Amino acid sequence: MQQPLWRPQRTAEGPAIRIGCGTGTNSEGEALIGAPMVAQAPRGIALVGPAGLTEHCWPALVTSVAIHQSRSNAPPLERWWPKDRPPLAQVEVVTSVDEAMVVQRCEDEAAVDERVDNVLRVVSPGYAQWFRDGVMVSEAVRLDRLSVHEALRLWQFLEQWFPPTRDKREAPPEPSRDNLVLRWSATGWSDLVRSGPHGVIWGQSGSGKTVLMNTLIQSISRRYRPEEVQVVVVDFKGGSGLAVIDQLPHLVGALSDLDGPLTARAFHGIGAEIRRRERMLREHRAPDLSALPLSVKCPRTLLVIDEVAALIHQHPEWEALFEDIASRGRALGLHLLLIGQRVAGQVPRAVLANASLRMCLRIGDPSEASDILRGASASDINALVAAPAGTIAVSDGVQLIVGQVEPLPDTPARPGVVMPLWLPALPQRVENSASGVLALMDNPEEQSQFPLRIDDIPRGVVLASGDSSAGHSTLLGRWAGAVGEESSEVLPPDLIGLTARLLTLVGHLQELPQMLGIDRLDRICRGQSEAFREWIAELIHTLGRLLADQPRPTHLVVTVAPGTPEARVLRRLLASHIYVRHALDNHSELLPHGVPSTDSPPGRIVFNGIWGQVFIPSHDELQPPRAPEVAPMPKDALVVCQQLEACVDGDNLITLAQADERFFDLERAYRSGQLVLVGVAGDALRALRIPPVPATASPEGWLLGPAGIALVRVGGLGALEDRVDADRVETESLADRATGQ
Repeated sequence: MQQPLWRPQRTAEGPAIRIGCGTGTNSEGEALIGAPMVAQAPRGIALVGPAGLTEHCWPALVTSVAIHQSRSNAPPLERWWPKDRPPLAQVEVVTSVDEAMVVQRCEDEAAVDERVDNVLRVVSPGYAQWFRDGVMVSEAVRLDRLSVHEALRLWQFLEQWFPPTRDKREAPPEPSRDNLVLRWSATGWSDLVRSGPHGVIWGQSGSGKTVLMNTLIQSISRRYRPEEVQVVVVDFKGGSGLAVIDQLPHLVGALSDLDGPLTARAFHGIGAEIRRRERMLREHRAPDLSALPLSVKCPRTLLVIDEVAALIHQHPEWEALFEDIASRGRALGLHLLLIGQRVAGQVPRAVLANASLRMCLRIGDPSEASDILRGASASDINALVAAPAGTIAVSDGVQLIVGQVEPLPDTPARPGVVMPLWLPALPQRVENSASGVLALMDNPEEQSQFPLRIDDIPRGVVLASGDSSAGHSTLLGRWAGAVGEESSEVLPPDLIGLTARLLTLVGHLQELPQMLGIDRLDRICRGQSEAFREWIAELIHTLGRLLADQPRPTHLVVTVAPGTPEARVLRRLLASHIYVRHALDNHSELLPHGVPSTDSPPGRIVFNGIWGQVFIPSHDELQPPRAPEVAPMPKDALVVCQQLEACVDGDNLITLAQADERFFDLERAYRSGQLVLVGVAGDALRALRIPPVPATASPEGWLLGPAGIALVRVGGLGALEDRVDADRVETESLADRATGQ
């Protein structure tokens, strides 16, 4: 342990390492008991003695070295103390550019490294003799002692202050699923998987944040295939930073503040990706992305948010999404890189707590980095104030690097094919001639766009509510084209014809087509009483209920304006509901998922909470309405007319004014199915409790009875007399033939 001649002269400056305490003297030569014992500028320190005596002294010694390193500008110990294990028996600490210090633990002096100049020979529990270059400095030094548990807790506190190194000498790892290397210069890089899992970039306007963002993304594209790493960029300062990277195959999503509704699609798309990866990990029973089988393709995804404060201010729901990714992103392979002018007040605290990679460019005040840039000294932070553009200080939890952002070599990006993270918005026009398909549906929360087939809609009544020019005809036309022209029918657009056709269909279900349509029921029923409008809606519902029981799928599609009695009754009766365009300021029945507004293109719908676009009909696929069937009036029917001059006096003809005095005749005629109303609405005979059928115009009337309602032909004035005379002539003619005359 004597100092050999070849050893270099001891430098005046160097680390001062505390090794324990002992007896010393003060400036006046007086003895001091318990004075700290410090090794000045050591080249190496060895702790020699049996393992039982050095067990608790060794953690204290290397922790003392670490404390010194955390206060200096020299690089600290790296990986000298594996997680959750005792420290290594020997480590080497770089103390300057050209010098290193060895810290060693051994049981025999013969094993001491030749570079060690300070030896602590443990002679009893907690006490050692101190030799420097073979000369005893102290005969009894009381060594500092720490258990492994105490030392680890102290190290967890010290980690945030370690200024690891100014220059990375090791090469980055080979590309794999276990790393995500970001490079900003020829020698500067950080592994976001090991040092992240998330990062923040901040600096003044014009400090080079956009250049740094593009450099990092380009470094990914040249190092990894798109199947290994993909990138999403949200640029909320107009999208100016996207021009350099928008053609990279790794870019699976790009968004700016000018894209409007696409912001919500991106939000739902990222949420859907989180759920997809959770299902994937659960399916393969993997704790994180790195543990997935290699056969499972799941690239790491970097979400770069430029001007994060503007995004959160305009869309506050994104803050909760960032916090969710910050807490679960490591396992899912999702990494955040948030960019702003400041960290305080702009980056969510939950994100910052999980963002070990911190990149600071030029700042205006040291306070903007002093509490955030780990391991940076006061001189480092002051150097960033008013620094040239591109000056960067990077702390990744392992080291501190101060340098300059540099352009990367001009090499092409690695090719590959990836799926976008969110699907494009629905187009304003969608053409599709396939049969049985109604619309293209879009579910951004599950990242799926799929055709809505007619068979997917429950049978029976389908209510399509929307304002004028909302696309009702487009919906009915496409529906008719989807089932075939011969299998569709649009009911008459007039009140009498519609009522008569509905009544006929209720009694003849075997003749039903696959699609029945009623266009703007509210317009057809306009001006009618509330009782009639509710009755016609219930009649439609009755027909729809019968359709639902048919062996073949049949739908009765009814278009109405929202808020009308017909719409309220059909909604109350649980009809399937398709929403088309609404004026959002005057309807209270809107659902949480929203409905197409007046700004939406024609044919935009919402069904079961999912938005869609109706396929444009290839041509006019609606057939002309079928004329209602009109039956002959029974001979003994009792006819009720509105006005005297419209009727002929007789026992079978009465006016509405005579209804009260002939009530029993009316009731008897109704029960026998012989009551006919001509120009009289059913509401006018409320005492009979008959359906509120609308008033007809001569020569047609309603035939009412317990068995149902039918439209019959009555004729004009004198029609009944003409019919009686004709019957008499025909009877006489038959009698003459019978007698042979």
